[in-house]
Amino acid sequence: MPDIRSFFGKNKPPAPSATEIKDKRTTTEIPQNETQSGDKPSEQPASKRPKIEQQESPKSDSGSPASIVCWNVNGLRPRLQSNEGQLADFLKEHRPDVLFISEARLKAASPNNRGIIDSSDKKAREEKSLVESALGRSTVGYHIKLSLASKRYAGTAILWRKDGPQPLRIWYDLPASLDDIPTRHHDVEGRIILAEWAALLTLHTYTPNNGTKEESFKRRLVWDQKLTTWLSTVAAGYSKPIIYCGDLNCAQSDADLSHPEWMKAQMPSKDPANAGQPGCTKNEQERFTKMLAEGALVDVYRTLHPEAPPRDDQGNAAKVEAPIFTWRGAPGAFPNPPESGRYFRKGMRIDHFLISEKSLPWVASAEILGRGESGADPSFLGSDHCPMELRLKASLVGA
Repeated sequence: MPDIRSFFGKNKPPAPSATEIKDKRTTTEIPQNETQSGDKPSEQPASKRPKIEQQESPKSDSGSPASIVCWNVNGLRPRLQSNEGQLADFLKEHRPDVLFISEARLKAASPNNRGIIDSSDKKAREEKSLVESALGRSTVGYHIKLSLASKRYAGTAILWRKDGPQPLRIWYDLPASLDDIPTRHHDVEGRIILAEWAALLTLHTYTPNNGTKEESFKRRLVWDQKLTTWLSTVAAGYSKPIIYCGDLNCAQSDADLSHPEWMKAQMPSKDPANAGQPGCTKNEQERFTKMLAEGALVDVYRTLHPEAPPRDDQGNAAKVEAPIFTWRGAPGAFPNPPESGRYFRKGMRIDHFLISEKSLPWVASAEILGRGESGADPSFLGSDHCPMELRLKASLVGA
């Protein structure tokens, strides 16, 4: 097993000054709408934001989330431009305690301000204003923190209810020790958000795509090794169990693919273990299985839904429109028929909730909230990934 410090000890940022450190049991990120210099951009007046009726959802007396949603939005700006109302309605209906977002695709203000949206020029300021105003309207009742790359690429976010459980600490990279006080250091592509709650940890990542070139294969290998090492050492040695979720970019088995044979025949490679549609290559699947085993984690959805999707005579999913895949291909562009889309009616389950084995009894349900023949279905809220929801038995969280 690689040396843990080789992954998490390099380039460690200097310890923060006393003025930068808050109490260890509070959130330690700067406010979303405040730069490190203290400058505050203009905000949408509260009086102009529509009020959203709030429904009750299970809450834990321990201060830990009982409902968590993860969703790859395929770009926050296009979702807010085209699907702002759908997002608001979704939050109103489901009222998750926590919402994790992958693929925000917003540019960070600077390498030292990855929690702030760039505003360095007119175009950037317009984008920041649009995003912050739309978020303010559609996510009323939620705190928001971002972790962004230096270009419009990757990036993640965490939203949690103002009237629900509150995180004790938030990291934006994988700490070498969970005794470390969080700093402002972020993963350089904004792919990691780790939060501690009263009874548990939640880790959300946007895992890099395996790609089709040797360089991307190596990059994904390093990422998978890093996560497996951290989960099996740092997380496994901590006093609280962990829930690991997000777009993990891997379908572990053929049961998670609508068209296994077709997908594994895509993207030929000199290395047969890296051949196939990214997300279902042999190397990715084997490393995902290893991560589960060494991290003592359980795939919650597959555990609760062990049955394989019904198949036709060719071995393809007979009902791809069922809520069994988290990603679906796009239909053909108009005026072409939907069937002209290469990935139309094809799907993969590559977004996951994983939980420490010992905490599986806490789980009440794990559901894929999207259905349909393609990502054009309204349940995908405009993305090519649909939201996925985990609900815990509130009475057991922290028991």
